[in-house]
Amino acid sequence: MKKIAIVLSLALFPFTAHAQVQISDEVIQNAANDLKPAFCANDLKQATQIVEGCYAKVDEDREHENINQCVVEDIFLMSVFVIKEKQYLDKAQRDPYADLEFIKMKNYVGRITKYPSLMTNITGFSGMKQVGEMVGGKVAKILLYENCLNLNKLK
Repeated sequence: MKKIAIVLSLALFPFTAHAQVQISDEVIQNAANDLKPAFCANDLKQATQIVEGCYAKVDEDREHENINQCVVEDIFLMSVFVIKEKQYLDKAQRDPYADLEFIKMKNYVGRITKYPSLMTNITGFSGMKQVGEMVGGKVAKILLYENCLNLNKLK
């Protein structure tokens, strides 16, 4: 189990970072709870729909109160897509998600920077590694504890 959390945190973004970002445990827990049904079902498509739905709710809310939760969900999900891509490449298999618009970098950056959020003070990719490691490790730990994270079964 520790291996998965470590792999997730290391695979998130291969950038160096020194940003100080604070993410509340409540936001992390809410993100994990939101993603849990999809990860318990080993369903990346459902997880993508959950993240898209989170952003849709934020778009409707003038205060954008839950933007940090959406960003945490998005960062975690994108890290999982990176790991799955590597798994497919290692097995010389076609990545079924390669053409998914959701995971294209320009779309990802557009989502996480659309409203002020925990990413606001991070310029470029300078803070991505730190945020990714924090988010990936914490969300993965919760999902692992709930027996809802198995990267080999995830489709």
